[in-house]
Amino acid sequence: MGIVGVLYMGVFPSVGSFIFWNQGVKILGAGKAGITMNLIPVFTAIISVTLGHALEMSQMLGGLMTIAGMLLIAIKRKRVSQISALNSRA
Repeated sequence: MGIVGVLYMGVFPSVGSFIFWNQGVKILGAGKAGITMNLIPVFTAIISVTLGHALEMSQMLGGLMTIAGMLLIAIKRKRVSQISALNSRA
């Protein structure tokens, strides 16, 4: 792995993740932004594939489970907020 690979796998994710995380917390709030923290391994796998590494079945399964979990949390939060809005009207 050359210097470009080191930058892609080490420096950019480390620095970029903190910058994007802080912007996300600022825009969405800590509660909503916290859900996206689970995407770190997914994006790491995507970057490694772009650098020519093979993607294993366990990585694909883990990524799908992570995304499914995030969707379930988002759906549940939406339902809870809708129920809260209906209860506050009554």
